[in-house]
Amino acid sequence: MNKSSFFSCLRIMVVLAVVCIMTGTASAALIAHYKLDETTGTNAVDSGTLANDGTYTGSPTLGVASVNAGLYGTAVDFVGPTGHVAIPGGASSLSQLVDNFTVAAWANPTVENGGYQPILSLSDWTKSGWTLTFQGPKLTFGAYGIAEYRTLAGSPVLIPPFEEEPGNLGTWKHVAASYSWTNKEVKLYVNGTLANTVIIDTGAGETQLQASTSPYHLGAWSPYFGITGGLDDVRVYDTLLSPEAHLALAEIPEPSSLVLMGMGLIGLVSLALARRRRK
Repeated sequence: MNKSSFFSCLRIMVVLAVVCIMTGTASAALIAHYKLDETTGTNAVDSGTLANDGTYTGSPTLGVASVNAGLYGTAVDFVGPTGHVAIPGGASSLSQLVDNFTVAAWANPTVENGGYQPILSLSDWTKSGWTLTFQGPKLTFGAYGIAEYRTLAGSPVLIPPFEEEPGNLGTWKHVAASYSWTNKEVKLYVNGTLANTVIIDTGAGETQLQASTSPYHLGAWSPYFGITGGLDDVRVYDTLLSPEAHLALAEIPEPSSLVLMGMGLIGLVSLALARRRRK
């Protein structure tokens, strides 16, 4: 490769690096990604590797303002349990996740109703599964295997609740949970920072999640509970993200900073090229 080709390739690599910074990190193992950028229609596109599109149900409001339009486009407002995204189950679906996975989303709950306000949840409580939800003012991750599910006065109970305070109502916040049966722990993140680590106590009867073909709901456990407020950029990874990856997902760099960074990198490459040519 001659010098001209080498530096042309270097320029391309710099540009690609800037694009990666602008579009986010940790794309590996992203099996479900609901960007929620739709403004019309009923199809909620899954751009993850499962490509398991959902269906808007109950008339949630599409095309509302997100945390950052330049990075995340638009968001969706949900009101109660009837408005949600129905995600199909099956042999290649979220219901197959049983160990070492991460769920993340931007959320803006506007009402604290004291009950559950699900972000992403198994829809059939008679099956093994998991849920990331607000419970009153707290962020909760529930994982319930065969021995963890029980019925109390006709209502499902999740054992145990992995909870952490998420912050103020009416403001966008990034929330995430990394579940590991292998490590016997659940890590909860709020705005990219580790907020709580909960040890799974197998001596208390908790059992590992079981794969199923049950569907999931985004924004509700319809018809019982639903979030009131906005959701955006809902992601599921079939791996445990590093603390650095969690932080990167929650960061919202100013567009001007990205442009300046890109210009600076390209400038450095151009300067190196000019010096090499003078030699």
